[in-house]
Amino acid sequence: MGGTDRPTNLRFLLNAIPKQSGKLRDLDRLLKTFSPSEKVLIFSLSVQMLRLLQVFATIQGYSFLSLDGSTPGGERQGTIDKFINDKSITLFFISTKAGGLGLNLTCASKVVIFDVNWNPSHDLQV
Repeated sequence: MGGTDRPTNLRFLLNAIPKQSGKLRDLDRLLKTFSPSEKVLIFSLSVQMLRLLQVFATIQGYSFLSLDGSTPGGERQGTIDKFINDKSITLFFISTKAGGLGLNLTCASKVVIFDVNWNPSHDLQV
């Protein structure tokens, strides 16, 4: 992809993502019910989904940090400390594989597990 195509494609992506995904529309509605001062952890198994959620957060104007398997061990605590101490950062995206060991994020008041495979019709089946 050439340099001149990237802004156009990014603009398209930024406009299309929230409109095309029911789960993202639901997440948007859910996040809007929270107080702007609340800290929210959003977990997903898929790192690709975390990247998509980060684009979504950018579109919606949320400030965020993320932690996944690509986050160097030496940077993890600094990222956590920044989330805890910076009141302007409201979302923290964490992969469930990278985030399950030794994290202490007691400042968060809400937790969202964003599972791309979740389907309510599956839960209703007996």
